[in-house]
Amino acid sequence: MSSWGLKDNVAIKGTVAITTASNVATGTTTEFVSNVNMGDYITLNAKKYQVEQVVSNTSIYLTSVGASITSGLTGYVQTGPKYISNVAPEQNVYTIQRVYGVDATEINVANAAANASHTGWIHYTTYTDAFGNTRKKSEVLVALSKNFTAASAGDAADDAILPDA
Repeated sequence: MSSWGLKDNVAIKGTVAITTASNVATGTTTEFVSNVNMGDYITLNAKKYQVEQVVSNTSIYLTSVGASITSGLTGYVQTGPKYISNVAPEQNVYTIQRVYGVDATEINVANAAANASHTGWIHYTTYTDAFGNTRKKSEVLVALSKNFTAASAGDAADDAILPDA
């Protein structure tokens, strides 16, 4: 398994559902076998979950249980850095939530919200300093070539943090 991937928030064909307090995600007209791999991250209803096992084109196991999620959701897959694996279910939903693939287009947008310094996989967070000011911090986890573009990465659902040109 590669330690990083090239897809960030690429929409999955079909729709996905997850039952409350279950780690099984089911799909309708999905092709999980060809679109999702073990270790990938799937975003459902603004929460990221790591894929534990791909069972079939319509069923995958997640490494943590889902919150209350309705059916018919568009799922987004991310093949981000694999070494940021979940130690606990809470960490899977919390820490991974802020990892983004920054492509060549996004890095050149003036005043990008994340202030990313290099193309590749970044961890982005905001925090409040001792004086009550909101600060932004981005850390490059895996630097990728300047050729890491939206065409090769796919792009969706992260424009609030990393706007496209």
